[in-house]
Amino acid sequence: ARSRFDIRFYPVSIFFLIPDPEVTFSSPWAVPTNKTDSFGFWSMMAFFLILTIGSIYEWKRGASDR
Repeated sequence: ARSRFDIRFYPVSIFFLIPDPEVTFSSPWAVPTNKTDSFGFWSMMAFFLILTIGSIYEWKRGASDR
């Protein structure tokens, strides 16, 4: 049987689910920079740039204020 849950739970769950892929994708890059080549470095920078742009966009829209 399914039970109903409070809709206020949804933003809290999203708040905890969004960082999971970020941690998963950034874990392999947690190695010394002298062990990675330039492609690895720039792919890491592109990934974090996309995350930063998305975070700024959500912050400007007030997505976390709901």
